[in-house]
Amino acid sequence: MKEIEIFEHTGLTGRRRKKETIYIGWKHPHRKWIKLNCGGAYKGSMNIAECGYLFRDSDGQWLQGYIQNIGACDALHAKMWGMYTGMQMARRQGYTNLIVEIDSKFLIDMVTGNCKFNGNTPILVRRIQDLLKLHSMLFLSTLGVKERGALIG
Repeated sequence: MKEIEIFEHTGLTGRRRKKETIYIGWKHPHRKWIKLNCGGAYKGSMNIAECGYLFRDSDGQWLQGYIQNIGACDALHAKMWGMYTGMQMARRQGYTNLIVEIDSKFLIDMVTGNCKFNGNTPILVRRIQDLLKLHSMLFLSTLGVKERGALIG
C-alpha cells in the first residue's frame, strides 16, 4: 500500500485542517481464479439506483464488465443486484474458482447465513444463495473501505 498523503486544507470556516488521502489497492486473485468486483449505489436526489460488476483474472486483466440503471431502490438492494447479476454472468461464463468482492459486510452476512431475518429472506438473497451452491469454490470478501450507504455522484 502506498503512503498516506497528508496535506493542509482550508475549509469553509477558514480554519486549516489536515486531510488524509488513503490509497486502497486491488489484490490479484491466485492463479486460475477470477475476481468479481460488484456493487451498487443510490442517488436520493434523483431517486435512481445503479448496479454493476467486473471480472479480472489472476494477472489483473479486465475480462468483462457491466453497469445498469435499475430504477428506484436503496443502496443495499442495488448492491444485491450487482452481486446477483455478476454471479449469474460468472455461471454463464463457466467461472467456478471465483472470489466475490463487495464493500458490504452486511450483504455478505446476509447471503452466507450469518444474519438472521425477521420474517422471510429477501428473494434476491435467496437467488444469490442458490448461485453460491453452483460454484465449486467461492469466497466472499469486503473491500478495504468503511461500510456506509453508497451514493452515486
